[in-house]
Amino acid sequence: MKKVLIALAILLLAAEVAAGDPVVETVSYSPAPAIPGQHFNMFIHLKNSSTQYDSEDVTFDIDLSGGNERDSDYPFYLGTGTDTAKTISIIKPGKTALLEYRVNVDPSALDGQYTIVFTTKESGAEKRYTQTISIESRNPDVEVVRAGQVQVAPGQVAEIALTIRNIGNSIARDILVGLEEDRSVSAAGVVTEREYSPLGAGFEFVESLEADKEVTVTLVLAVNPEAEQKTYTIPVTVRFKDLNSVEYTSTSYIGVQVTQEPELDAVVSEIS
Repeated sequence: MKKVLIALAILLLAAEVAAGDPVVETVSYSPAPAIPGQHFNMFIHLKNSSTQYDSEDVTFDIDLSGGNERDSDYPFYLGTGTDTAKTISIIKPGKTALLEYRVNVDPSALDGQYTIVFTTKESGAEKRYTQTISIESRNPDVEVVRAGQVQVAPGQVAEIALTIRNIGNSIARDILVGLEEDRSVSAAGVVTEREYSPLGAGFEFVESLEADKEVTVTLVLAVNPEAEQKTYTIPVTVRFKDLNSVEYTSTSYIGVQVTQEPELDAVVSEIS
């Protein structure tokens, strides 16, 4: 009986010694940093560092909660029906297996550093690794950067060319550029008609604008025949959305000089 136990112990020891040695060699993800509301692809190179023995039936698992770092997987999640665990049947000595995960980032995720934990297991031997994922928001920011010069007199119509630029770091969609209501109401309820008003729809539409790109739109402005000859400050509103359909608004001001001689100069005077 003693000899049988010794033989079994030797066999178990031999099996343990004969096992491979799977280790996480490199981890990368793209895009980096990850972006709220989008996904990133994560690539894990799992290498059998043994020079003699195969790694067989290796289990690889991913813990999106970072182990004990967070109470849940938030802000990460995998697609519906996607398992966190993968099994590699065999990795030859010195060879590498490539694992890939598509990880979604919650749209409400805050900028920062988040930990993900990997676990490898073969023949009962378990190893644990950590990987830091950076999240950084990318938002569009569309502003009026230039206003063209036109000529107009009281009672005339002017076309003002406005150049808008996306000075943010993400694409802007469904952009509207135009003038708000052409009258104002005081706290006392007094309605004041402005000396100018937009013609047509009042807003120009631009489907999308990539980061660091610009486009020119034209607004048509009618000046009241009784308009006083002076410089008017006209607010131009720009509304747009990001890739997650979050809405943004910016307001720029152009200075308009109305003169009896048909001359109107428009320049960007302020951006808020």
